[in-house]
Amino acid sequence: MKAVMVVKNQTDKTRAAETFISDFNRLTGHVIEVLDPETIPGETFARAYDITLYPTLLVISNDGSVQVMWRGIEEFPLFDELQGYLTA
Repeated sequence: MKAVMVVKNQTDKTRAAETFISDFNRLTGHVIEVLDPETIPGETFARAYDITLYPTLLVISNDGSVQVMWRGIEEFPLFDELQGYLTA
């Protein structure tokens, strides 16, 4: 399983997303991959998973299927909740 955050750079939600990612990594040891939808890899990923709201956080299984997705996050999930998906 892996976690991916799709977030646009230099928006009002960018700093909150960066803080969430940093704190989650520091406290759990899990890494959240970050993609900007305004880059080619980020745009390709966003199209593949039909992401139009930012930030969006996904947990993806090894076969590429989405286990859970939080779209257009106003409040980030609890660390325990996200970690539970990643270790399932």
